[in-house]
Amino acid sequence: MFRSSLLLSGLTLALSTSPASAGEPTAGPPSPARIPEFEASYLDAVPREFSLAAVSGVATRYEGWPSVSGTVNFTFYWPAIRRGSHVFISASEVNNAGGRFLGLATFAVQNVAVMDGRVEFRVFIGWDAPLRISTDILVIDP
Repeated sequence: MFRSSLLLSGLTLALSTSPASAGEPTAGPPSPARIPEFEASYLDAVPREFSLAAVSGVATRYEGWPSVSGTVNFTFYWPAIRRGSHVFISASEVNNAGGRFLGLATFAVQNVAVMDGRVEFRVFIGWDAPLRISTDILVIDP
């Protein structure tokens, strides 16, 4: 183990390295189970089907989410989603007429988790006031 100390303006700074901290990840506590904040179903959306060579899939747009801001958890239920599905989600701001646009707020889809019959995902909306949100969900089955 290597230890070094540096005295700087009355402040002591200790630096140390060891084989365990040099490049090896440390195991932290597991992520706690979370409860979805908003839920929706494929029955509330209009699916659009397509087929490309060896893959097939379905897509839908859902605009029924409430106005939100900050980091928000969502769950979308759809029998077309299976544990092995590839699920892609986009999120954007919509105006009162339902039209998507690029506003000043940042939107980011995070932490997509695919399960049988549903997808759970997190969206970050970088704005102080609640904004209307629209999501496109694309499911591809190889």
